[in-house]
Amino acid sequence: PELYLGFGRIDNFASLEKITKNTPSAYTAPANLANNNLAFEGNWTVMEEYANPQKGAILLLNFESKEVFLVMRTKDEPARVKVYVDDKLQYFGEDNVNGVVTVDSDRLYKLVNLPFPGRYTLRIEFEDNNIELYAFTFG
Repeated sequence: PELYLGFGRIDNFASLEKITKNTPSAYTAPANLANNNLAFEGNWTVMEEYANPQKGAILLLNFESKEVFLVMRTKDEPARVKVYVDDKLQYFGEDNVNGVVTVDSDRLYKLVNLPFPGRYTLRIEFEDNNIELYAFTFG
């Protein structure tokens, strides 16, 4: 199913802290992430429809799929995110060039294209403050 990142529809949120609505807050990821759970690490502002990670923040997702997509939007200048699968820059999706996705418009970005479906851990590292994350979808 889709996974939403705004507090209005977020499910399977596993960070140690509860979501603080509309306010910048620090989050900590658990040592082990359960299946189909996601966690924030670092500083984030979580709005009703989207989450805004700050520079250096991390998003972790334990998923089972072949392809991973994420709806993202930049607030102004292009933003860059690094995408890891099982702690390696690999299995690049169409919008992922050598492990980096440049977000320059409001759209669905293809992050990961795996050779076959399976259980994996996705880690996204944010290099900028000006990005909004809406929802994951899977293929």
